Amino acid sequence: MTKRTFLIVVFVFHHAVASSFFADSTSIQCKQLLKAGLAYQNEGKIEQALQSYFSALRLTSNAQQGSDAAIVSQRIAGLYEQYYRYEESLNYLKTTHRYFQHADSVLALAKVSNNVAWHFIKLHQMDSALRYAEQSIQSFRRLDKPPTMAYCIALESLGEIYSFKGKDDLAQATLKECLDLGNRTKNEVIVGFASYGLALNEFNHSRYATAQAYISRCVPIADRHATGALLADVYRLAFQIYDSLHQPTVAYRYLKVYQQLRDSLYTQDVEKKAAIVNANYEIQKKESELKVLAQNNAIQKLELDQQILMRNVGIGALASVVLISLLVYSRIQSKRRFEKQEYDRKKEELEQARIMQLSLLPQKPFQENGITIVGKMQTATEVGGDYFDYFKLDDHRVLIAFGDATGHGTTAGMIVTVTKVVIVNNLKQIRESNNLLPMVNAINEALIETLAVRGKGMSLQLAILDTAAQTMSITSCGMPYPLIYHSELKTFQVMELRQPPLGFLKQTLAKVHSIPFTSAHTLILVSDGILERFNAQKEEYGLDRLLLHLQNTLQSGNLSLTGLLENTFAKNDLFANGIANHDDMTGLCLRVTG
Repeated sequence: MTKRTFLIVVFVFHHAVASSFFADSTSIQCKQLLKAGLAYQNEGKIEQALQSYFSALRLTSNAQQGSDAAIVSQRIAGLYEQYYRYEESLNYLKTTHRYFQHADSVLALAKVSNNVAWHFIKLHQMDSALRYAEQSIQSFRRLDKPPTMAYCIALESLGEIYSFKGKDDLAQATLKECLDLGNRTKNEVIVGFASYGLALNEFNHSRYATAQAYISRCVPIADRHATGALLADVYRLAFQIYDSLHQPTVAYRYLKVYQQLRDSLYTQDVEKKAAIVNANYEIQKKESELKVLAQNNAIQKLELDQQILMRNVGIGALASVVLISLLVYSRIQSKRRFEKQEYDRKKEELEQARIMQLSLLPQKPFQENGITIVGKMQTATEVGGDYFDYFKLDDHRVLIAFGDATGHGTTAGMIVTVTKVVIVNNLKQIRESNNLLPMVNAINEALIETLAVRGKGMSLQLAILDTAAQTMSITSCGMPYPLIYHSELKTFQVMELRQPPLGFLKQTLAKVHSIPFTSAHTLILVSDGILERFNAQKEEYGLDRLLLHLQNTLQSGNLSLTGLLENTFAKNDLFANGIANHDDMTGLCLRVTG
């Protein structure tokens, strides 16, 4: 061997050793950061956990170590998933998926493909979900002995996707393969998973009796093994199935459990979402602080440069440059402070508007002299202006108010406040005259005089129930149609009252309609937030769906008015399937007994 060749060999050897050393060093640092991140995550310190994970990701990305970067990305995805940030989680899962597509681990690819599919299901993107779910199953089937539980979870996901896309035969075959595997291995959890998927598929294709058989098998298993959102999904499906079978007593029992689970989850969700939002905010804040620090350093560097420049161009030019730089920096900081103050102010304004909105509503149902009135409101993220109220006029008469102010926030709250004040001030007049029109005119005049901004007003329904005369007088200005259910005829009367909202015209066009109202009737009022709610397919809930639901519910059992409203709101939530209501949803029911 020549001296030149020997030196080359030595150089290559040392380069390989050094590369291996630095790679091992990076892996060790990465593991330490992941360990620290997991500890922070378990303690609920989300900001510190994310910072540890992001540091590990930067470290592995700079070192071009794909396997470590994939593991870190998967860890970040898991944290975002835990806090319901599915879009952020999906971005990191895709990074992991891209790596395993070109790696040797078929099992890892199968698992991460199913996880990506599950995220697309949560985001209602079924075409993408199907592509990844099928890849997951194909990867599992390449293995000699795929892990039973992971394989069955992937089968159940694929079966659900087939069902949602209307591929009934494929859904049944996939889910029954999962059920057979669970029965063969005597794995109760797998049997529960498969039974849920089959029940969902049967329900989606209106085979309610078969769906009932599967869900009956699933519920006790879910009670023993499932928690959180998964258990809530089981009880929600059970409610839907029994409701479709017109078994209201059983359906209502499942509905109550589902609502308890949902309310508990909602509280947890709010806390978790607040934690992750705060963590992201703090991280962004620190990044902004680093940018500001960099700007400060840049300014300091500029000052040093100007000191050199000063020798050539004089102190005056240097002072001008530094002054301009400092002015620019000062304006940036002032703008940031102003934006934060505006954000805090608007947040406080919305919270005060929400408190005001809820304080104007009755605190309990009305139950006197055989009259029962129940109201329910589900507020939107941004405070709206829905309003309902009831006032006892005497032993046999009661006044009902049900409305929706235009706009949001404090403006809507002010409109509702004005409306309620006028109603309260005119109660004596309405007790004596039994006439709704003077009250309607008084509200209209007060709104016109109070509101300086055009395009703001109040949609409002007012009604007087008189049990002695067995009549109801009602007027409706700009609200969805009042609905009257006749229990003897088992039909609905839709009162198509078309009158403009109050606060827009100096002369109201309101008219009062008098109708018979006995113990055979039920009055149902809803706000447009219920009718105009959309699902992921951009379909509107609408009056027809509401009437169909109410008809089935009222014909199939004797639910209380509270149960009827709870059932109606639950049906609306199920239709939206996770899409938030962007307007307040409010309902009111009235019934006379005896």
